[in-house]
Amino acid sequence: MRAYKLKVVLLAFLGYGYILAILGYLAFTLKIVLTMWQGRAEHPEMAAMFLFTPLIIAFVIWTIVRAIFRVRIDPPTGIALTAERCPRLFELIEELRKAMGAPALHAVLLTEEFNAGVRQVPAWGLFGRPKNYLVLGLPLLEALGPEAFRAALVHELGHLAGSHGRLGAWIYRLRGSWSRLADAFDAPDARAFVWIYRLALRRFFLWYAPFFRAYSLALARHQEHEADKKAAELAGANHLAACLVQSEVAGRFLRAEFWPEIERLALQLPEPPADLFDRLRARLPALRALAQPWLDEALGKPEDPEDTHPSLAQRLAAIGVAQARFDALSPSSAASAADVFLGDAPKLRAAVAERWALPRQNAWRRRHTALQEEVREVRALEAKTGSGALEPAEAWKLYRDAKHIWGAPQAAQALRWLLSRWPRHAAAGFEYGVHLLESGDPMGASWLEQAAASDRHLIPAACAHARRFAHRSEVAAQATRLDALLLAYERDIAAAESERASHSAALLPHAWPELPVRRLRAQLETIPKIRAVYLVRKEIKSFPERPFYFLAVIFAGEFHSEAHDTAILDKIAPALAFPAEARVLALFEPRLRWRLWRFKGALLYRRPHTWPELLWSMFFWGFLLFFGLPLGLAMLIGGTLALLQRFGL
Repeated sequence: MRAYKLKVVLLAFLGYGYILAILGYLAFTLKIVLTMWQGRAEHPEMAAMFLFTPLIIAFVIWTIVRAIFRVRIDPPTGIALTAERCPRLFELIEELRKAMGAPALHAVLLTEEFNAGVRQVPAWGLFGRPKNYLVLGLPLLEALGPEAFRAALVHELGHLAGSHGRLGAWIYRLRGSWSRLADAFDAPDARAFVWIYRLALRRFFLWYAPFFRAYSLALARHQEHEADKKAAELAGANHLAACLVQSEVAGRFLRAEFWPEIERLALQLPEPPADLFDRLRARLPALRALAQPWLDEALGKPEDPEDTHPSLAQRLAAIGVAQARFDALSPSSAASAADVFLGDAPKLRAAVAERWALPRQNAWRRRHTALQEEVREVRALEAKTGSGALEPAEAWKLYRDAKHIWGAPQAAQALRWLLSRWPRHAAAGFEYGVHLLESGDPMGASWLEQAAASDRHLIPAACAHARRFAHRSEVAAQATRLDALLLAYERDIAAAESERASHSAALLPHAWPELPVRRLRAQLETIPKIRAVYLVRKEIKSFPERPFYFLAVIFAGEFHSEAHDTAILDKIAPALAFPAEARVLALFEPRLRWRLWRFKGALLYRRPHTWPELLWSMFFWGFLLFFGLPLGLAMLIGGTLALLQRFGL
């Protein structure tokens, strides 16, 4: 591990070294030019070059340095806690910090997130002494017992303690900083004549940032194990296991049960609830009934290859906890960590709830109004079920709206009614299979298999749900069959993607209805940088039931790079509304451009030229025609004659 750490450190310094090499090269070039400037009297014809070249190089250096210091890690936000307000919390933090040799904390913040962590923010972007922030999520404090919370604190402070802790924190910061630096070098206000340096720096960091993240992943996981080891030593292995288990189960409970219930409150409440965390405290005891199945599922999950944290089973095994039972590791007392360590817990709960509610007020009001309208539509559809006049699309809408308003368990009745009338409805069968599996009924796997057989595009989702419950013997057979279907489906998807990406496929008229075409044209008219847009449908053999459209964009202006146009396209493409699958790209390839220009009906939109654009275009092409072309021919002929004369021909 020591040799690996050294390699990671050397790789980290490679990023700094590359920047310094570029700046050193520019500084050396500037020095040479300034030296030549001192002897400008001997070459008066080059005085203009000596005047402007140092200014250009200095501007390039300033642009690069500005981009480096533009990279900022924003400090975390939250309600600041103080020793006067939460004395027991700060006594615990100080006790653990001294025992571990961790550096001082500059702030302790309380947030509405289900998390706890230490954040380091350097003073000047990538450089400078960092400030240490301890961020505590109130939901986590409500879910953990005092001893489990103590173990969580030891783990987080362990990321700062000792030399390996400082190394881990530095590496963690760099994992995200290099990606931000690559974006800073591609900032839209960068000047055209520094493109070569921006290109060199950005290209390097686009390769370097993901490579550094992947190579340092093993070190990040090792640091997690080291922090767990410290927590087990100072807080006890059982208390750390309780922290890990309670965090896993409570996080699942919040995602699957509590937050969906809060969102559905918008049906009754026109404003976000002010008693959010009182509701959470009242609901947390209900997780005991669901805890052990969720915990067994979490323990069976494989390791995520991109996650810096090891899997739950690996972390428990590393601290010597062989069997994890939620009942054995649940808090022995009714008091939560929030009750014990937050001095004025009720006021802090109200303050954090207000912090959560304020940015959501407008969206909550809009959702409240929309849900009222949806309820009226659902009631109207329910009235049609009695007479049997409901069409399949209306029955599916009834279920989806009921699920959106009241949740899946309450909407199950509408789903059963739909399947009783149309038992081969693929999407409904899939939803019913998921509902049965989550309710503990293994028959859900059979419904998933039937839905995947009816609609191949449901195979990946059906396979994922079946795998979650594959530890049950009744589900294992269906999961194996779905895995075989998934392999075949993935091969077909790869062939379809290759076919859709090809520029040699036959082009067909898009055949869109007039209303979507008018809407898309209206959207394109709001983007002044677009000159013309072509829309066609590609003739495809893989998954022909899903038509594939090809939208090609030509940008206005004479001078613009492919990277610049692609960056603009990446911003506007998500906002364009398409009725089906489509690919949007900037049109650079001359052969494809010629095909689209000749294809009748492909032109979807063309922005008329303005008078300044017409005048500039006339000036530009006129200059090339009357001055540039004769000058180029003269230089070509003169150079050829000079060569002939030089060799005596």
